Amino acid sequence: MQSGYQEILNEGPRRGNWEFGTVRLPAGESWININCVSDDQTAGVQLIVHDVGAFTVGCSDERVEKNANQFTFRAKRKARISIDASEKARWTVSVQVPTRAE
Repeated sequence: MQSGYQEILNEGPRRGNWEFGTVRLPAGESWININCVSDDQTAGVQLIVHDVGAFTVGCSDERVEKNANQFTFRAKRKARISIDASEKARWTVSVQVPTRAE
């Protein structure tokens, strides 16, 4: 957990694709953390913030890969978030927003 932030979404561990639905993201910085491990080295996880962007995380078969990604928004917005992942990848996702957010 980032200091000064609150968690608005926490999911996992899961495998494969997942649709989180819509979350409210405030203006300013938000953090999306993905942790994953795979059954082989070819598995990865793509997190999609629809109408904003996406990023892909490679998953190791030896240790949990931890990734933190920062998004900065000029205005508050609603965003649909989903995961595109192989069944070989086991992942967790956390979305954190500033504690002063509505």
